[in-house]
Parts: sequence; C-alpha cells; structure tokens
Amino acid sequence: MRAAPERVLRGHQPYPAIIVDRHGDLVAANEAFAVLTGGVAAFLRTPPVSIPRLLLHPQGMAPNIVNLDEWAWHVLDGLGRQTARNPDPRLTALIDELTEDGGRAHQC
Repeated sequence: MRAAPERVLRGHQPYPAIIVDRHGDLVAANEAFAVLTGGVAAFLRTPPVSIPRLLLHPQGMAPNIVNLDEWAWHVLDGLGRQTARNPDPRLTALIDELTEDGGRAHQC
C-alpha cells in the first residue's frame, strides 16, 4: 500500500510533492520538497512537520511567497472548512495560531 504513494512522489520529480494527514502534518515528501524548504527554520522542519505552519510562519516559507496575503487566506480557508465539517480542537488551535497578528503566523 505504501508503494503507490511513493511512486507518485517520485513521479513528480523534479517538482516538490508531499503527502499530509488530516491535520496537515507531513507524512511523506519527495527530494524536491527538501530543496524547496532548505532555508526554513529548523524548528519548523522538526517532526511532526505542520505544513500550514511551515508555509505561513515568518521563519518558514512566508517571506518567499509573493502573494502571501491572498495565498494565506486560501490555506486558512481550507483549514476552516475542514474544521467545520469535522470539528477538531487541534486544527482550531492551529488556525488560531496562524491568524494571530493580522492573519500571519506569530514570531517565535
């Protein structure tokens, strides 16, 4: 069962590809994802890796996203819709964390 997702990840090379769980935590990634996130603060890459946090945190990928305000809304809206369908205190806490300080993840 694990072989199929691994083939998909490899098949996306040289482009980044990831698999996340229902909480947005990284399950698996291809080598290109490691290259893409190489400049991200180490604490954001320490398992369990929260992809929404890694994307929106000021020490994550946020400084490299040109249209961060529009794109962050897309990520947060997706998390909100998921929480509305299946209430989850962990996701609610993540949304709260990521929307502090005007919609951007707080500084650590």
